Amino acid sequence: MVKRFNELKTGDTFAWKIETDEYLDFKGRYIILTYYYNEDFEKRSCKLFRLKITKDEKLPVNEEEVNNLEDIKLRYNIYELAIKEYEEAKNAIPDEYGYIYQYTLEMYIDRKTLPKKLIYIGNFQLKPIPNEFYFKKGTRNQAYACWEYFDEDILRPYVQYNLKQFMGYTKEGNKKIYDHEVEEENFRMYLKKLGDAIEGPNGKEVLKALGIDIDQEIKEGKHLKDSLTYVGSKEEKAIKKKP
Repeated sequence: MVKRFNELKTGDTFAWKIETDEYLDFKGRYIILTYYYNEDFEKRSCKLFRLKITKDEKLPVNEEEVNNLEDIKLRYNIYELAIKEYEEAKNAIPDEYGYIYQYTLEMYIDRKTLPKKLIYIGNFQLKPIPNEFYFKKGTRNQAYACWEYFDEDILRPYVQYNLKQFMGYTKEGNKKIYDHEVEEENFRMYLKKLGDAIEGPNGKEVLKALGIDIDQEIKEGKHLKDSLTYVGSKEEKAIKKKP
């Protein structure tokens, strides 16, 4: 059963059979996608799905079986930093490593119907996950994938986070990840403050302090403009060439 994008309702659930040779241990199993409505993302012409994975080649047949499947962790966020940027992150409960996760995937719409490979298995209401980052406005690193490379795009984070191959699950790696994220966060805040200062009433002075003289740039641009000579459009040249 293939549904059109505009017919989807929250809870509509599909199965995608894994066929990639890159992850042979998972070949034949299914990735389960449950549609999740989010008004902010709908406006951006994309759909959101929460993902699970089957243990074998057997498809779930009811809501209980779907809920008992393992949820796929797609992206991690450090709880301590996420709550400073996203109000909704405060509702999540971090795991023992201090992470909260995104389990919802953003799929861009590039055609009117879902891929025919998807198998519709019903409409099911999923149970909430304690350490899930239930975003409302999206995040700067929202998880996304494309249908063409769907198996690889989903199994890659599954192996990293669900199977704990991510370096952030070791004591030393966890510290490195935290320090790196803090450094990036401080840099983002610096850029934001700088942008606000440049757009403010003393923007020219701020740029001068950075070695950029806007008045001089304008002057040089005006000088260049005045030195140009108009020679006519292609159409005008074509007319002049006619006998």
